[in-house]
Amino acid sequence: MTKTIASETSNTRYFLTIDEHNHAVDCTCKDHYFRHNRSCKHMTAFNSQLVKVIAFASLKAQYDMRSQTVRDAKRTATLNYELSMGL
Repeated sequence: MTKTIASETSNTRYFLTIDEHNHAVDCTCKDHYFRHNRSCKHMTAFNSQLVKVIAFASLKAQYDMRSQTVRDAKRTATLNYELSMGL
């Protein structure tokens, strides 16, 4: 997969190649070329944002009170409480 990244200092666009694990493995910028295919700032920024997105999605799934699983668990706990009280 290819992702287009806009330069922050000019109107240039760079293309990142993303592998099957969603990590940037190649960039068309000159820095990546001159560093002999080591990570450039575009690849590093993309990969660090990916880590943040994965962490956020994990925390959201764990703590999001709007999820159906959490609502079902709360409903079950309420019903069990009411049944134990004889309501």
